[in-house]
Amino acid sequence: MKNFKIKILLFITPLVVMLIPPMYLLLSTGENFKKIDKMIMKDEPFLIGYAFNEQNYKYLKWQTIMSRPKYDVMALGSSRVLPFRKQMFDASFYNAGYTISSLNDFLPFLNTIPSGKYPDFLIIGIDQWMFNAAWDSMENPVSKDQWENAFKYKPTANTIINVWEDVIAWKYDLNSLDKDDLFERVGMNAVFNNSGFRNDGSFYYGGQIEKLLNNDEAANDYHYENTLDRIEKGDRLFQYGKQINPEAFIELEQILGLCRKNNIQVVAFLPPFATKVNDELQRRGEYEYMNLIYSSSKHLFDRYGAEFYDFSHLETINSDDGETIDGFHGGEVAYLKIMIKMLESDSELNKVSDLIKLKLDLKSSKNRLEIYY
Repeated sequence: MKNFKIKILLFITPLVVMLIPPMYLLLSTGENFKKIDKMIMKDEPFLIGYAFNEQNYKYLKWQTIMSRPKYDVMALGSSRVLPFRKQMFDASFYNAGYTISSLNDFLPFLNTIPSGKYPDFLIIGIDQWMFNAAWDSMENPVSKDQWENAFKYKPTANTIINVWEDVIAWKYDLNSLDKDDLFERVGMNAVFNNSGFRNDGSFYYGGQIEKLLNNDEAANDYHYENTLDRIEKGDRLFQYGKQINPEAFIELEQILGLCRKNNIQVVAFLPPFATKVNDELQRRGEYEYMNLIYSSSKHLFDRYGAEFYDFSHLETINSDDGETIDGFHGGEVAYLKIMIKMLESDSELNKVSDLIKLKLDLKSSKNRLEIYY
């Protein structure tokens, strides 16, 4: 019996030792084993950026809306609404981006929130591929649990394995664990890549911005190589499509109906692509549906007293590829220009934003990708 126990111990000991490095990193960075509810309530400066638990973002956004006072203005959509910042508004603002993947996510998400928490102004980013049945047929039911119960406290086996692989590849600078910041960092992306969500729900692209400004080939989607590969293969959001999915209009009308019923002013827009990406989309001739979205949808927004803008092309906001994070994400400067363009078009957002101030902010931008500190 004693020999058996020794054999078990000898077998287990290496496994335990193997767990120490990844578990230490997951614990010390807050990637796992750290709840964020108290941070949300205290609202002291933070940067929350997960590397292996991005589903936690949906909980972060939902819980912030539920636990904080009502926001006057809210942005809602995918990652392509994230550059909107609280400094762009004279009223309280929260960016609820990264909670939405499909058109049929909007309504279930809004239905998880009490009507007393609804904003007066809702900026909606509608990704072009949301109208493409080849990417999303909108046939699958949406579970409300994807926001309220999205938080993962403990790591999965895959997470532990992935961290070990990164440790072996020397991807982590352990000196980053001792950063003396004015804000709390949670998650491995926040600690090691200086990227994550701010308190206002906007996303800081830290490491990516630094690489782009330095023309570093290690930047994500450098020269849009990844995005262009998606277009070439017709996958990963860029599935080919000729016609708009008719289900999209049904879903849009339900969203707009809920907003009108609750006196929410909707300001919707199609987010921009890099010009090089737009040129390739047009050259291939496989994305006819994208050219039909605005003209086919504008009348529906008009009928519900909602605003709808087409900012698919950077030229419409006097921007260019130098102001993009990657092939289909504009930077903060580009999105300030979106705000300016909407205000100049007599948007209802003039009631909660100052055009003169935004133009002054643009002149004093940090660089071609960032406005505010």
